[in-house]
Amino acid sequence: MPNGELLCLVPIGHSLVCIMFDPRKVRSDCERLIGTMVARLLEGQKADLANRGAGTYAELGEVEAKFGDKLGLAMRVGHYTETAWRFYMDAIISKLEEVPEQLMMQAMLATITEMAIEGSLNFKENDGVTKMWNCYLDSLKEKLGKEWNKPKPGTRKVWSPLRQSLLLDYYEARLEELTGAKDIYGTGRDTGWLKKAMEKYPNLDETTAKRVEVEEPKVLARELTLKFLNRGGEDGSGEDGFDKQLREARKKRKEREAAKGAREADARHIYTLKVVDGRIRPKNLSFKKN
Repeated sequence: MPNGELLCLVPIGHSLVCIMFDPRKVRSDCERLIGTMVARLLEGQKADLANRGAGTYAELGEVEAKFGDKLGLAMRVGHYTETAWRFYMDAIISKLEEVPEQLMMQAMLATITEMAIEGSLNFKENDGVTKMWNCYLDSLKEKLGKEWNKPKPGTRKVWSPLRQSLLLDYYEARLEELTGAKDIYGTGRDTGWLKKAMEKYPNLDETTAKRVEVEEPKVLARELTLKFLNRGGEDGSGEDGFDKQLREARKKRKEREAAKGAREADARHIYTLKVVDGRIRPKNLSFKKN
């Protein structure tokens, strides 16, 4: 739409599902929800999720936020805002397709329940109606598990573009401040260089800043980034795999810049539509649909 909103019309079965929304508002809502969750965790509170409109909720249980300094906190919130936004944008069309069919299924189950209560149907098992509903709920659980990647033991072996982008952004931010501190040290080592460096780069702690006297900024930036990402060499992100991830992240950033003239693709690029088997689908789909 001219105002930046998206209008989606999805024909499915007996229905034509329509939705109009602003991707920017979706993104801001993601940022608000993630920021609120993190703030609660940092305050030592519970951060369960609840969707009052849908009547659903999720318990996080005992969790701890591990974000490090303010720079790391800001970058992680930004990164996971992008992640949530992409998940939403990738899945909205598929979800719209499911709404009428899911509602029809639930209407049929409710009708069968009513038939059983009135005696038109006689389940041979006393809890037959309950088992019918539980079977349906189990199928929804299985479906959601397949679509949204239920967690598996161990770490993810393949890095997503978003995580590579987080690596690159954090590494470059650290490299810039460490290089700046090194330059201050080189030009003013006898005139309080450390104090000047700390004032100019408040995200640097004193111990790390002192290390630029004898270590190269690139080496320090790599070490800090790996610590920030909490990654080891076993998944391709340690010393041996770091340069590869960095190269891939820079390559993908150049591709985004070439396509849009900016580091970040906008909503229209991510939400470009295509037609598959007579149905509208988003391109660049990361959402798994069987």
